[in-house]
Amino acid sequence: MKPTLMLPPALIVLLLSFPVAAQTQSTTSDSELQLGVESYKSAHYEDAALHFEKAIDGLMAAKFQNAGQMCIAPNRIFVHSSLLDTFLERMSRKVAQLKVGSGLDHGTDVGPLINSSAVKKVESLVNDAIDKGARVLVGGHRLIEGTLASGSFYAPTVLADVTSDM
Repeated sequence: MKPTLMLPPALIVLLLSFPVAAQTQSTTSDSELQLGVESYKSAHYEDAALHFEKAIDGLMAAKFQNAGQMCIAPNRIFVHSSLLDTFLERMSRKVAQLKVGSGLDHGTDVGPLINSSAVKKVESLVNDAIDKGARVLVGGHRLIEGTLASGSFYAPTVLADVTSDM
């Protein structure tokens, strides 16, 4: 199967088997691997600095579309160590600016999760990561004030220092 190009051009989505994807990684600077539902990963390498802002914008669109509930929404992002601090600062700033609310309201960037069970699942995953040493840079909590109190809202969240056992 051939890789599928998605916008922005700095990001290439690869819909491949793992062995083929692993071989392709050595020749691709900015790539995302689709390895099946719930295993979506996003990898950004050192030479991705050339398209850094486009990569972050593409990641924002991929992650927060439909409140992050699509099977292709990235859950873990791997960033080259030389870009990590800049990436975390820029990503956190953009995530903090997202407006959460009803999808029917003009200007809403992120709507509710599908139901209260989904909120409990996200809350459990975030709390588990925190308990195991992850840092919350943005979000990390339910949204229960004002008009959000009657819905299934969870703050868009950025965690750092996440390990494979979280």
